[in-house]
Amino acid sequence: MNSDIKEATQNKEIETLTFDMEKTLPLPHLSTNIMFYKRQLWLYNCGIYAAKEGKSTFNLWLEGQAGRGAQEKLEKEITNRKKRCEEDKFSWLKIKEIKLLNEKPFSIFIETTHDATDNYKEIDIKKGKGNPQTMLFSRHLQPLWPNGKPVAEAKLKDIKSYLNPIPPADHPFYVNLIGDDTIEEDTEGYNAELDFQIQED
Repeated sequence: MNSDIKEATQNKEIETLTFDMEKTLPLPHLSTNIMFYKRQLWLYNCGIYAAKEGKSTFNLWLEGQAGRGAQEKLEKEITNRKKRCEEDKFSWLKIKEIKLLNEKPFSIFIETTHDATDNYKEIDIKKGKGNPQTMLFSRHLQPLWPNGKPVAEAKLKDIKSYLNPIPPADHPFYVNLIGDDTIEEDTEGYNAELDFQIQED
């Protein structure tokens, strides 16, 4: 990683990004014993470090605004491959590095080791024939949940049960959350069926 960061600072054609996704803080923060037994609303933080500028950006959102799954937006526009362009299978869990090229927006290049071999393999993520292609790297993505993302009804019931110790000025924020009794309590932001295509063998 250090060599990649150094290369980004020395080569104007290369950028190195690191990501850190965190489920950071249960809300509201109340110093009462009852909170130990109640479900709370999660605050998420996705930190992105751009090596070329030495700049970090932190994106914060609440569970009632969006989830934390990449499938929520990006993976609707691609096919989740299980084979590389060379037709040999690979495991997403073994990928150590991903390289993206501006001139090939529908390909990602993967490396399964941290060795400085530059032996990246290409994966074509275009949808199959007959499916319209969209521009993946739009700067103006439309919100997937413009009116808020529903939370599990059981969680919403818990949240409303401890409104009393919350300052009245903050009540509308919690009261306006949306509940859905078809959603099971989730821990990772995946409270729906998979909404992306998986390529079959």
